Amino acid sequence: MKSVTDGDAAVALAASTLKTWLSEIYSPEQIERGITVDVPKRCILAKIWTAANEYTITAAIEAADGRNPEDALAASYLGASSVSRLQRPGETWNRGNDLPDGRFSEETWREILAGIVRYEAQEIKSTRWRE
Repeated sequence: MKSVTDGDAAVALAASTLKTWLSEIYSPEQIERGITVDVPKRCILAKIWTAANEYTITAAIEAADGRNPEDALAASYLGASSVSRLQRPGETWNRGNDLPDGRFSEETWREILAGIVRYEAQEIKSTRWRE
């Protein structure tokens, strides 16, 4: 991760918060390999990969402009999208999908995780497992 200076406290807080959330599913080494912080653009990108899909989590951080960093973060954006890593037979493109988005909050983060699980979940083809 690129260094985040004290002058960008809202970006630093967002990066730290997102790393904490990602630590629920990734080791610290994987987080460092999968996160990019662009301080001038006030943007953070995090990647999650599965066998079939690539997920991009995007945080667009509001400038503090005299507010405390927590207030700037509360007004910021968090969203996600997915792109299939596999093409379907006869297709020359990779399918993608938008996932939940909203304000930068743990609630939005949980909605994104639920969206990823829904996207990864396989269709149940039989009820024989009940027997």
